[in-house]
Order: sequence, then structure tokens, then C-alpha cells
Amino acid sequence: MEHVQSKVEGLLAEPAGDDLVVYDPDIGSAHVLNPLAAAIWSRARAGVAFDVLASEFQPTGGLDEIRVAVAELDSAGLLVASTSAANAGISRRALLRRVGLAAVAAPFVTTILTASPAAAVPGATCSASIPCVGTNPENNQAEVCDGGRCARPCSNNGDCDSVSGCTCQQQTSPSTPGKVCKSSTGSYC
Repeated sequence: MEHVQSKVEGLLAEPAGDDLVVYDPDIGSAHVLNPLAAAIWSRARAGVAFDVLASEFQPTGGLDEIRVAVAELDSAGLLVASTSAANAGISRRALLRRVGLAAVAAPFVTTILTASPAAAVPGATCSASIPCVGTNPENNQAEVCDGGRCARPCSNNGDCDSVSGCTCQQQTSPSTPGKVCKSSTGSYC
């Protein structure tokens, strides 16, 4: 029997409107799943036979759409087990020819790389599920998340090294001890 199982270990999932965003901190990417792909990924968390998926989601999407959604989940690395039968037989291009461009013009899974150079800039947005990726080049300390923004920690000698106009200030978040480099206006350096 053909089998599909979602990868869940180490992933963080968060609803975003009708879609589901699945973040993989190990590789620094976020995957936006459309409603059909999100439902399939959620249903296959414990593993499920492809035939069961097909029968459960036939009213939502045709068999070809389900196959393409499973194939896209697999190619995005969101499945630990998938079947050749589920993934074989139709490509997105063939599906577009068969059911029409408007029916499936948008992808089932869209991948966004999140560990970009912009994420290493002090002041970039961060949270518990989206960590800072930059380091202080002066002392090689990792940036910290301070009140939802990535911040450069102060050096061991209590200053901001060679960053002009910045001083060490207490972090905004009271639950996180330590000091970070900020300008006199409160922006991150």
C-alpha cells in the first residue's frame, strides 16, 4: 500500500489566513502551503495511505491536484515518506494542460529562504520561531532577539567595539538579561 507521512520534527507551523506557514529552522526556510497542501500535510502527520488521502480530499481537489500537492510537499522536504505512485504520473505542467491554467495557476507549496543576509542585520525582525542569524564581527557573539528585533550584544568589556554612536544599553525584553548596542535614539547598531 502506498504511504505518505509528513515531516514534523523540528518544524514550526503557524496559520496565515487560509494558508499554513511551515518554518524549518535547520535550513532557514519557510514554506507557505495553500489550503489543500496544508490539509494534506496536517492529515499525513501520523502517516496515511495515499488512497485514503485521495478519497478524503477528492471533493477538495481532483486526484491530479492531490498528486501534484504531494509531489510539491515532497520536493520541499516536508515529507519523510512518500510514494512513487503518489508522485508519479503527472507534472504541474501536465496538470495545467489538463485542467486549465486558472484552476491551479498558483503553486501548492511556495518556499521562502529566511536566512538571508538581511536577517543578519541588527534591527531585523525576530521572534521565538524566527531567530536572529547575525553575529557581532568584533567578538563573534550571536545576535539576540530584543523586543522583536535582532540586536548586537555588547562585547565582554562592556562596549560596542568599533561602532560609533552606539552604547551598551539594557535589553528591552525584561526576561532576557544582558546588554545590547543601541544608538542614542534607541535604534539597533
